[in-house]
Amino acid sequence: MDEPLSELVRVRLSRNQYRKLSEAAAVSGQNLSNFIRQRLAAVDTLSEELTLLRQAVNRLNQISQVHAASVESTLLARAQARPEQIAIAHASMKRLGIESFPA
Repeated sequence: MDEPLSELVRVRLSRNQYRKLSEAAAVSGQNLSNFIRQRLAAVDTLSEELTLLRQAVNRLNQISQVHAASVESTLLARAQARPEQIAIAHASMKRLGIESFPA
């Protein structure tokens, strides 16, 4: 249930700002007060979504760093392995349905 609207906020706008907001409200089928209220709520939602997006990008960056370390470790291990050991590993991966890293 929505909270009752009891507080009034007065804001000064330029004629151009008022015209743009009024036109946008009319196009959306709302009165100016509801339109502005909706826009303010959208800003809060956008801010929350932007924070979540930044967190996701940071996690992806961490995963990318772990992936790079894994690839480097794999390449170092492969450099030390004999060809028959690599063939055994490839055969095991094939049985598991995993594509092997090309030689």
